[in-house]
Amino acid sequence: MGTLYSEDETNLTLEQRWRPRGWLDLAWGYSVSGRAVSFELPDLPARPIDFDGLLASINATAVLDRRNSVFDPTRGWFYSTSLQWGLQAVGSDFDYLRTLIRVSYYQPIGPLVLASNARWGHLQPRGGTPPLTVFDVFFKAGGTQTVRGYKQDELSAYNAFGVPLGGTRLVVFNEEIRFPVFRIVKGVLFADASNTFAERAGFSISDLAVGVGFGLRITTPLAPVRIDVGYPVPGSGLTSPRWHFSIGQMF
Repeated sequence: MGTLYSEDETNLTLEQRWRPRGWLDLAWGYSVSGRAVSFELPDLPARPIDFDGLLASINATAVLDRRNSVFDPTRGWFYSTSLQWGLQAVGSDFDYLRTLIRVSYYQPIGPLVLASNARWGHLQPRGGTPPLTVFDVFFKAGGTQTVRGYKQDELSAYNAFGVPLGGTRLVVFNEEIRFPVFRIVKGVLFADASNTFAERAGFSISDLAVGVGFGLRITTPLAPVRIDVGYPVPGSGLTSPRWHFSIGQMF
């Protein structure tokens, strides 16, 4: 008999939004996530291994959006800050503060658009016992939305049995040059740099994984179709390019 695995997960989110200006969006609320996992090993049939726990947090988000388009911006800027404050007082097994900041800027130069993006995230433990669901709030890097040329979420500070779990800190930089090609088709040259980090590990720019490449954007009535091919830079240990497909611009 092989290993038996079972998992039960429950999530609840309550949120209130307020838009005092067309370019300013505020949100706040409460969320709770519970997960119970059980393993029954063939060598220990009478002693299953159980993991469970709750994460509960008070959440707040502020978004300032001065872009000329939500789906395909060519000028303006965007800023967002989100906070998750996990507290045992509101039902969490673990006290933590999760912060994620994003800044994007778009500058047209003739037919070209220079698009820049940066993200910074930090998950700070404050007390209590981390449940299994703590990995759900870890930061992930690698792949279509962070650094192209790498597998999805493979840039991980923590790993368990070969499975990437992410990290408690995140750094992302993206730079794109967007230009017209033919009618509804646009081209993109890009460079990405990102990684996740452990809580007490040092940080250096040289620790960032870098990917470069090019892509196409096919305009549709809703959002552009994105096709990218990314190449990990020499020295990463990777040599093969990776294809990335998505709907909408990366940022």
